[in-house]
Amino acid sequence: MAQDDVFSAAFVTRIGTTQGATVLHLQQTSANQPTDQLGDLYEAIEQSGVFSDWAARSSDQAVLDCIKLQRIYPTRGEAFYYAPAIVGTRVSQSMPAQVGALHNWQADPYTRSSKGKHVWPGVPEEFTKWGRLNTTAFTLETAFAGPFEDPIASLAPTDYEYGVWSSKLDTFYGLGFVVPRSVLYQIRNRRGRPCI
Repeated sequence: MAQDDVFSAAFVTRIGTTQGATVLHLQQTSANQPTDQLGDLYEAIEQSGVFSDWAARSSDQAVLDCIKLQRIYPTRGEAFYYAPAIVGTRVSQSMPAQVGALHNWQADPYTRSSKGKHVWPGVPEEFTKWGRLNTTAFTLETAFAGPFEDPIASLAPTDYEYGVWSSKLDTFYGLGFVVPRSVLYQIRNRRGRPCI
């Protein structure tokens, strides 16, 4: 692992028996060389507080089963699975697994290739009305989006930043900001990605 390496982080959520992944991308921004490459990255994600924010915005029927981490650039590395097995804290029926809160990611500089869209399942039904998030849900989604906008670091310390990866251009765009949307988004053909 070296500075400017790009990684994918697939957050695998299970609702009932249906699993689906929300895939994010990160780039190492420091020259530090940790011994356990992906373990170091997982530690940085854990240190950022994203797990507690995920639980606070999710139904207790949603489980963050695992996170699949893999280096994707400049060469593809072996995938590793880390299993936090975090359960949402909102006591409420969950929306179906193919429906979730939409977060638009905008990188800097602004180009067509530097935009990303991420859908997070596990939205409590009580937080929705007519296909929209209510004020409480939108506040929680905004808090959940916050840690993605800032660089993160492991205890090593190794620094990373979230961003948008263009596989077509082999280019990583550092994240400028995240915009949660109030409208629920439906995913077509949400494929299960089992945690191994």
